[in-house]
Amino acid sequence: MKTRPDEKLIFELTTALSNRKKEITDFYMYIRACQHSGIEETLNKSFILLLYAHWEGFIKEYTIKYFSFVISQKLVLSKLTENFLWIYLKSLLEKYKVNTNISQEKRMLDMISKNSKFKIKIDENEYFEKYIVGTESNLKFKNYKNICTILNYNLIDETNVFETNLEKLVHNRNSIAHTGLKAKENTYSDILDIEIMKNLIIGEMENFHSFIEKNIINKEYLVSMHNA
Repeated sequence: MKTRPDEKLIFELTTALSNRKKEITDFYMYIRACQHSGIEETLNKSFILLLYAHWEGFIKEYTIKYFSFVISQKLVLSKLTENFLWIYLKSLLEKYKVNTNISQEKRMLDMISKNSKFKIKIDENEYFEKYIVGTESNLKFKNYKNICTILNYNLIDETNVFETNLEKLVHNRNSIAHTGLKAKENTYSDILDIEIMKNLIIGEMENFHSFIEKNIINKEYLVSMHNA
């Protein structure tokens, strides 16, 4: 029996998340066991780099695969939730050039007709990654919130604990990557501080996964699913 595209994608995403979590957890358990070995700070810095790499890689992977899946459905914009119209319009701006000829504005208006199919270039397209997904720089909280808005994902961080720890992770990752040293300000103090960052990042990865999985299974990218 042939596997449906939605089932195949969910399996791929679930496997990817499981593999990322395992590598993060395994390495954390190792550095925790080596805290009095004399090389603990080297291991701590390595863990910060790994944790951030999985965070950014995970969000990019899920976002791109989800959009690719919706594109593969070959749906017209009128059938999709409004956020896909925003993305489609933003993708058109890639080739937009200001001039006195009104023809391109007319053409763009025709292209964003509600009967137009949702079709944007993703593969090997730096524009999509930089200006639509917004990961041209580090995936700090501001950029992540933008991705959440694009996806209609309600990020819950009422006490700003996740924001605080994500900014700490990004700040230290940059310092370690560029200087070999952890940051002097907004830095981690010990292994327990690192554990808090780890747990929050994995927790948000799980939340994001659940959101994408639910959208795929329930077809929540469709307007009709919200008007029922």
